[in-house]
Order: sequence, then structure tokens, then C-alpha cells
Amino acid sequence: NTTKHLNIEPILNQIAVLDVDYKLSLDFAAMVSSFIQQNIDFNVSQIVKNLSTNNSKLEEVVKKYFHKPPVQYILTKRLERADLMLRNSNIAINSIAYQCGFKTTSYFCTSYKRNFNCTPNQARSNQ
Repeated sequence: NTTKHLNIEPILNQIAVLDVDYKLSLDFAAMVSSFIQQNIDFNVSQIVKNLSTNNSKLEEVVKKYFHKPPVQYILTKRLERADLMLRNSNIAINSIAYQCGFKTTSYFCTSYKRNFNCTPNQARSNQ
């Protein structure tokens, strides 16, 4: 019989790797969201430990699926939560900053302006 058999093992291995990476990306995003909503102080090292991975693997997967490094992804999610709180509550800006994981109000305001092209006060007054 001269029929050639297709070796699908390399393809299956690639699919398995994609599934593991995709699951890691989902677990990372869910953990970040949960920590921010619960106002838990956290950093990338803690997430790496909780996800039983390493820094380089997490960096690779987060960049692959979210197109930014983990630190930038976390900052973006904190700012998105802060933006929602600013526009939908009367909570003081410094309290919002703290509740979203920023150590100082000035860093929060600088990051907010860089991300949304307006200050938190401007965002609140334009709601």
C-alpha cells in the first residue's frame, strides 16, 4: 500500500498548547477582575504564583491574547473600573483611586488622563 498517512500528532500538540495558553489567559483576566472588584492589593508576582506559572509564560500569553504586557493590562482594568465609578457614583476621587488599587491619587489622575484624555474631574463633570 503506497498511501501516505498524515501524522496529526504535531497538529494535536499545537492545539493542546493553544488550549492551555487560552485557558491561562482567561484565568489571568478573571483573577485580575476579581481582585480589582474585591479591592485586593495584588501584583503580577502574586498572580503568577496563584496561576502556577512563571513570569515569562504569563507575559507571553497575555501579550498574545490581550496585546499588552500583564502590568499594562492590570492598569487598564483598574482605570476602566475607576472610570465606571467616576461616572456612576459620587464617591470622592481619592477613594475611587484607592478602591481601584492606586497607591496615590496623583498617579491615578496622571494615568487616568493619559488613558482617557481628560482628568477624573472633567470626566465626572461631563457625565
